[in-house]
Amino acid sequence: MPEWIHSLHASLTAFPLGLYVATYVICVVSGLFPVVNGEVYLLAVSAVSPARALLPLTMAAALGQMTANSALYLVGRGALHLPLARNGGRLRAVRERVERYRGRPGLLTFVSAVAGVPPLSLVSVVSGTLRLRFGVFFGTGVCGRFLRFGLVVAVPQALKAFV
Repeated sequence: MPEWIHSLHASLTAFPLGLYVATYVICVVSGLFPVVNGEVYLLAVSAVSPARALLPLTMAAALGQMTANSALYLVGRGALHLPLARNGGRLRAVRERVERYRGRPGLLTFVSAVAGVPPLSLVSVVSGTLRLRFGVFFGTGVCGRFLRFGLVVAVPQALKAFV
């Protein structure tokens, strides 16, 4: 493992909850700016973390991502204005897909949160635009992101078991 990853981990764990607060913040940022990759961060941190840290690490990541996606949901509802570049074609395509799932609004959010297809950020904006219930959106999104990030943090742990 590169030394910088160990140094980062040592810095983040220097005070209680530091690792989890940092994970939450990084995942909020990655939820708003896709160029910041939360999964790569989680892979690196989980590789140098003990197994007992993985559950709270995963929850911090899921809550961070859904905080960002909640802001995007509010943008879709018109309650919040962010300086986002809009891609009208992609938004229309996702809106049509969300409309097909209107009777099962949590299903598309969950699939998007786990698989990333369609992108959860677009599903979030469109869900707000269509005024889907926030509780359903947030709950299924947290569950989906928790599953996704749980799989991500499990990979380095599984590799450590074989090495």
